[in-house]
Formats: sequence, structure tokens, C-alpha cells
Amino acid sequence: MKFPFSAIELNAMTVDERIALTTGEFGRWKMAQAARHIAPFWWIEPKQSPVLITPPGVRVHNGTAFFVKIGAKNLCVTAAHVYRGYIAAKQNYPGLWCRLGEGDFIFDAEANLHSIGGETERVDKVDIATFQITEEVLTAINKEPIVVAERDWPPPHPMENQESTAIGYPGSLRLWLNANAISFGIYCAGPKVGTASDRQITLPFEREFWVDTMGRGLPPAGMNLGGISGGPLLILTEKDRDWSFNVAGVISEMSPSAYIETVIVEPAHFISADGAVRDERSAPIKHYIPAEKPSL
Repeated sequence: MKFPFSAIELNAMTVDERIALTTGEFGRWKMAQAARHIAPFWWIEPKQSPVLITPPGVRVHNGTAFFVKIGAKNLCVTAAHVYRGYIAAKQNYPGLWCRLGEGDFIFDAEANLHSIGGETERVDKVDIATFQITEEVLTAINKEPIVVAERDWPPPHPMENQESTAIGYPGSLRLWLNANAISFGIYCAGPKVGTASDRQITLPFEREFWVDTMGRGLPPAGMNLGGISGGPLLILTEKDRDWSFNVAGVISEMSPSAYIETVIVEPAHFISADGAVRDERSAPIKHYIPAEKPSL
């Protein structure tokens, strides 16, 4: 997407100028474009509950998935523990279906599983799962992948204090529209990267710097973000004032404390160019300055 400023020019702006961009067209475009790359990964359990739920007698569970095209290969990516949660539920309810997107699209997760981390007994397992997905499926669920040339994978690793975008579908924002339809609310944040080792990326929430992009109010501290697992950590790239997103990692967990809010992310370099998930916990890191954009 073209905007009338470069990354270098953006970084040179005053705080007030950057706030104006964040609450204007640029900020709204970032959220809308990030949402184009993600979808809920969910299933419904026919489980009775003493708690009043709608419709009665069912319980919904969801994580988040995102899409990337590396060379000619389309991948659906989520957290390994999200997929394993679905498999565990299916053992209790053999007729369970996995769904992708907000409609009725049934995704055969088992048949399309490409690779998953943590198959060994290592303590430091990689919390990533990848799936094969076709252009037809992406069209059916109205989503688009982040496109990366094979020679540019693994993607550049983020740097500490770099701006990022973390996005996903918290279960707390799900809304039953009627007995047969659910709306999945999106949570999108732009935290600065806290730490960025080859093992793990952290995103501390520094609420004193938050800006209300959409003008709808900021989420409360300690909000339950369960469901964003598997969502992407995205980094903006720019070349010739043309802006786009690059993948930096896969959201794994959120700190449970309402007082220390930190999102934990698995670096994207644990995904090989062919989609295989590597369990090695040390990988070479490459960085790029914010004004650079990988070639396509």
C-alpha cells in the first residue's frame, strides 16, 4: 500500500505527527491489512456446562491461524498447542470438526498437517504447527497470505524496541449472532519488541504509550487474551513508500498476570522455507533496518 512517506521519514516525525498517523488512514490500514492474513482456527464441543452458554449444550474453543506463501508454497500456521487442543477434544468427541474462518468452512487439519514442533521429548519445544492450504481454500474463507520469496526466508528477525503488530482472536470477544453463527472479535496491538533472542521474542504491553486507533476505547488491563495463540507477529516493511507486512513470529502465550502483560512469541525462523518446523533452539539471526523490504 502506497503512503506519502517512507520509513525514514516516519521515524523522523514528532510524537504528535505519529499519533495523527496512527489514528488516521495509516493506522486503520495497518489493522485492516493485518486482519486479511488471519483467521480463527476453531471447533465446537458438544459439552454440557453448568454455566449458561449460548446455544445451550455446546462450548466453542478457538485459536488463531495466519497464512504465508513462501515461494510457490501456501502455508497455514498456528501454535502447536492450539492444534493439539483440537486433537485432544476430538479424542473425546470423535465427530468433531475443525473450522477455519468465521463461516462454516470445514478444514481437515489432520490431513493437511505439514509439520509440528515438539514431537521430541525436549523441554524447549517449538510451539508452531504448519498446514498445507490451497488458493481455493484461501479464496473460500476470504483471506490472503503474506507473500515472501523463497530466497528471503527465513524472514528478518525483529530488533529490540522495534514497532510490531500482534493480532488474533481472543475467545472473550466471541459473540453468538444467532444459534448458528458466531462473530469472532479481533484484538490488534502495536507493542514495541521487548527482547528478541534467537529463542524467544517478548512483547511487553506499555500502556502509557497506547493510542486508540479506532476511537472505540482501549481494552482493559488484564483482559483475557486466550485465543490469540497462533496469531502472527508482524513487522512493517517499506520500499519506495510502498508498505507491507513481513512475518516475525508466531504468538505462543500471554503472561497470566494483569499487572505484567507480556505476549510470548516463537521466532519465525523455526519454520523452514519448505514449511517444516525445526526443533533446534538456536538459529542464525538476520536483521534489516526498517527502511528495507525483502525482494519479491
